[in-house]
Amino acid sequence: MNNPIENDGGRRRSTMSFRVNESQRKRIEGLAAQCGMNRSEYLLSRAYGYKPKARLTFAQTKVRDELIIARSDYAKYTSMLNAMPQHERMAMFRNQPWMIEALRRLDRTAKLLTDIINKYFSPNRIPGSISETDKEQDLI
Repeated sequence: MNNPIENDGGRRRSTMSFRVNESQRKRIEGLAAQCGMNRSEYLLSRAYGYKPKARLTFAQTKVRDELIIARSDYAKYTSMLNAMPQHERMAMFRNQPWMIEALRRLDRTAKLLTDIINKYFSPNRIPGSISETDKEQDLI
């Protein structure tokens, strides 16, 4: 459903007006606000078939911040263990197979956390403003 975006490279100069009832206006404004967009950006995105993502709530932002800290801790811990000589690691954990599996799990978890965090940092697409993120998504 990717329609080509007609963009002359300039500013938007044309205006459109249409009537809606009060509940429709509130709904459009509410959906746009949830996505961190104004009405114009939201409606233009929807008109081109994009589905803007809702921005994080305060509670979700707190969870995201905790995930960022957890990812950082995992990365530091993994780096520290990778920097240790093997005999120190063995003395510390006394169980090398467990240590290897623990590092694999930490790596897998860190990658998942990174994917979750990156998902919420990507901006919503607005037709007429193609970014590198848009180009990457079009290739998928």
